[in-house]
Amino acid sequence: MSHALKLEVFDTGPGPDTQTVLAPEELDALRKAAYEEGYSAGWDDAVADTQDATALRQTAAEEALQALSFTQNEARDHVLTALAPLLEAMVDTILPELSRATLGALVAEQVQALTRDSLGAPVVVRGNATLGEVVARLSESHPGLELVFREEPSLADGQARIQLDAAECRIDTDAAIVAVRAALETFHSTVTERKAHG
Repeated sequence: MSHALKLEVFDTGPGPDTQTVLAPEELDALRKAAYEEGYSAGWDDAVADTQDATALRQTAAEEALQALSFTQNEARDHVLTALAPLLEAMVDTILPELSRATLGALVAEQVQALTRDSLGAPVVVRGNATLGEVVARLSESHPGLELVFREEPSLADGQARIQLDAAECRIDTDAAIVAVRAALETFHSTVTERKAHG
């Protein structure tokens, strides 16, 4: 049993008093269309809210990472700036002592490398007077090795020239210290500039 549905008209305009009658199938179709439209609008709102929330979380995470990175860089620069005087003192005091202490071992190593292929020829070691003592000790510890020391005052404490026939090698620990000092100064000035420019 199907009954016609009578709907009240809310039209405020002038006109005859009319009522619209819909068949149950038409009413069902209208309900389904309204439901689908409402569902779709709700889904779109939910997706938009999720996207907005995701964008806010992503922005907050990016800001936190930038702040963390900035803080880490500040901390590293602060530590490096604080360590600079210690590193400079090490380069100025410890490395020269270390250079003098290891020069004999470096000379011995180079002499052995040169004499592997040429036995019998004298090895000439040139350096300042302090190196003469090192060469004398080296001769005593290696009696079969013919070492000749020639003083060369133009060479500094950390420098030596070793010659066997036409082959020659140079040892310059002073140049290595100068290179370390220059690298340290460059590094320190880079850190200072980065701090000044943010």
